Amino acid sequence: MSTLGSKDEETQVLTRLGLTITQAKAFLALCRTGTSQPKTIAKESKIARQDIYRILAELQRLGLVERAITAPIMFKTIPLQDAILLLLERRVKETSELHKETRRLLKSFREGNKRNAFTVEEAQFVLIPKGRAYITKGKKSIEAAQASIECVTSWKRFLQVMLVAGEDYMEALNRGVKFRVITDRPKNQKHLPKIVEGFYRNPSFNIRHILTSPRALIMCFDKKEVLIAASADEAFPESTMLWSNAPPLVSITRDYFEIIWITAIEDSLRI
Repeated sequence: MSTLGSKDEETQVLTRLGLTITQAKAFLALCRTGTSQPKTIAKESKIARQDIYRILAELQRLGLVERAITAPIMFKTIPLQDAILLLLERRVKETSELHKETRRLLKSFREGNKRNAFTVEEAQFVLIPKGRAYITKGKKSIEAAQASIECVTSWKRFLQVMLVAGEDYMEALNRGVKFRVITDRPKNQKHLPKIVEGFYRNPSFNIRHILTSPRALIMCFDKKEVLIAASADEAFPESTMLWSNAPPLVSITRDYFEIIWITAIEDSLRI
């Protein structure tokens, strides 16, 4: 867990995934100590011993903690990666259910207030054919971005995106838009394209790397809309793209980005 940063940052990640603060602290304490007695977990997490049994029981019900059949009683966590995936799947399910309930609420409100002129903009899903992704929604999304752009893609596809839309992204950086990118590490960082060198010089640009090349191409603009490549292999911009401003899909995409961002390796190169 040390790669995530401070204990407070680690706790914050797990609370964003749905745990309470005390559940997150107990789980992280057990991750650090390994198979342990409740009193050890209470001491490491700084949670009162009279509360630790209840919290461990809650984590058991969530499937994150297992009780060893030993004397004295010992507890252990499931693998951290499995725990994160389990919590993320639960978060996705809850978000999907909340979206359904929200739509029912809006429908009920509209039907009960037909005399009002109040209207609600529906979430949209637009499938953009090959060759038109950047020309239509992509370019407009970059130009409209005011605060942030986030991207997960392979280094190869990242270069393709920059060749097609690099100037537009640079204009966004120059007006203060924060641009964060996650890719696999390039084989040769000493010979970067000029447009990419310009990105490295800009303080609003930040890139991190993961060990394997992402098959996804995902972009999120201002935490409000996303562009997702429908193909894992086709070159940009020849891939069909899905554009959406649907809050559940945007939320899932951002959670996916943030989880990878936390564990990705910071790029030490700065032109």
